[in-house]
Amino acid sequence: MTPTQATAAKQPTTASQHLNPKSDIEISQSATKRLILDVARDKLGIGPEHLEPYGHYKAKVSMEYIKSLKNRPNGKLILVSAITPTPAGEGKTTTTVGLTDALNHIGKKARRAAAMRRSCRWRTSTSTSPATSTPSPQRTTCSPP
Repeated sequence: MTPTQATAAKQPTTASQHLNPKSDIEISQSATKRLILDVARDKLGIGPEHLEPYGHYKAKVSMEYIKSLKNRPNGKLILVSAITPTPAGEGKTTTTVGLTDALNHIGKKARRAAAMRRSCRWRTSTSTSPATSTPSPQRTTCSPP
């Protein structure tokens, strides 16, 4: 980074966002999405033959590709698992995005990933078991969110 770039990086941002903040939906709608195939190729070096697209903006990476990385050295993992959100609603996702952007800004090869979690729905049984005579919750379905 040259001294001119460093000075430009330290310039304060305009206060307009602080004085007249955009809503979440305005920010979201103003963003330009990139195709997942382009992101995978340009940022991660993963070819389209190793992806299973889910629309234009999401994809799963094939197990064959994951297995091909077996002999490469492991990277480092930063897991943002719990945080108390600020009054503005900035929590785990905002922290993770900011951390990833900051690491990339200082020259580190940082990537963020979202894990698929299963959402299980529970229902409380009002009937009683003949053996115990006590109601107990029962898991009825588990599905991706």
